[in-house]
Amino acid sequence: MSNYSVFNDDLDLHDSLLSVEELILKYENLYKLHQIYWNPKTIKTRAWSFILYPESAPENWLEILNSLHCPFCISPLHDKDIKSDGTPKKAHYHVIYVSEGPCHFKTCLVFMNLIGGIRLEPVHSLRGAVRYHIHLDDSEKFQYDKEDIINLAGFDPSDFFEVSELQIESASKAMTEYILSHCIDEYSEFSAVCLSKNRFWYKILTERHQRHFQFLITSLRHMGGFSFVSFLMFIKPLVSAEFYSDVEDLYSVFCNDRLSQNIDSSSKINSSKKEEPEE
Repeated sequence: MSNYSVFNDDLDLHDSLLSVEELILKYENLYKLHQIYWNPKTIKTRAWSFILYPESAPENWLEILNSLHCPFCISPLHDKDIKSDGTPKKAHYHVIYVSEGPCHFKTCLVFMNLIGGIRLEPVHSLRGAVRYHIHLDDSEKFQYDKEDIINLAGFDPSDFFEVSELQIESASKAMTEYILSHCIDEYSEFSAVCLSKNRFWYKILTERHQRHFQFLITSLRHMGGFSFVSFLMFIKPLVSAEFYSDVEDLYSVFCNDRLSQNIDSSSKINSSKKEEPEE
């Protein structure tokens, strides 16, 4: 049997050494395994999630869920999500059902259908799913308020929202870069930005590093007497290497422009002196 050479990004490199019949057999078996282990209808898991659109739900949908006396974790209304093409997404809730033990697809399907939800899926990481309720680990998306999460039947997600020092440091650098790149010169202005765009930033600003950012913004407002070199030395430990490199490049361009202007000015002065008639 002759071998069939296959070069496809979706396949293994070893697949190029397999015959057509062997390839078919291999991927048929993988497909069967996928159906067994990842098809929601054939597995049991402790947590399930689904989407709920307000217009598709009964007015008393929250009362219905509460009457089940089962643990649910319901996200704030996601009404500020944006699609990849820049258009707004339809407002929706993320709902997580948390069982005390492994729960079958059909059990949660009944709960979901009671309130008109869609897209029932197993939750593989409860911590990740709960944190996604407010986009805590995705700073590119709108940051919803943790206080707007609704927990039913005693479900307590507080342990899932612990923030590491590394996350705080990373956010603080991003905040510093924002202040520098947007020429923020008033604390109230930056406070409004944090409040409207990134609740995590606002928490850091008001609870962790308020004095730091106050001094940073004040110093930037009054740094007319500072040299730019001193400024570069000041911001280097506060921002990412990429951002610092961009600032250095801008400074180099600025210096070159100033140097060119000085040379042009000197040339013009010298040429005007040469043109002056001798008395």
